[in-house]
Amino acid sequence: MAFTKIASTDMSGTTTVSFTSGIDSTYKLYQFTFIDIHASLQSSVAFGGSINGGSDSYAVNKTSTAVRNINNEADNDGKVEFRSAHALADSSDFQYLTEAIKTDADSNASGNLYLFNPAGTTYAKHFMSSVNTMESSDYTQQLMVHGHFITTSAINAIQFDLMNTDSATFDAGTIELWGLS
Repeated sequence: MAFTKIASTDMSGTTTVSFTSGIDSTYKLYQFTFIDIHASLQSSVAFGGSINGGSDSYAVNKTSTAVRNINNEADNDGKVEFRSAHALADSSDFQYLTEAIKTDADSNASGNLYLFNPAGTTYAKHFMSSVNTMESSDYTQQLMVHGHFITTSAINAIQFDLMNTDSATFDAGTIELWGLS
């Protein structure tokens, strides 16, 4: 088994990033890789899915759970906690993938989102992610999200957006889309 790169998007200067092609029946597992994501204003990265190439505002309902692991550089404030604010229950809201990314020069987010059998038409479409943020108060924060799109229709487009502010843009970073064969 090997990963095949399908697409790569430089996020600099954008407010949203949409993948409207390349998500089909070619692969049973798709991976989005986030590399050094940084925003102009303190923001969180979130995503939504579409069953018609993005024309439905990426509003496919989903249910999820979210857990955060944190620790500071002094190693005296580590914990694991359920994040009810990022868990969804039959909601069309975008799913948070990160905690707020600060705007400090060294703050960023990196990680992965996996989408399982998005072209299938029998079962719900499961996803899971693990994204780590380095934020300005010297904490590393990992948000792990697991859930599913509540549809038996094929998911064929994914959009990533910045949440918590209306005017933020991505300053830097790359999202890569991979398929596993």
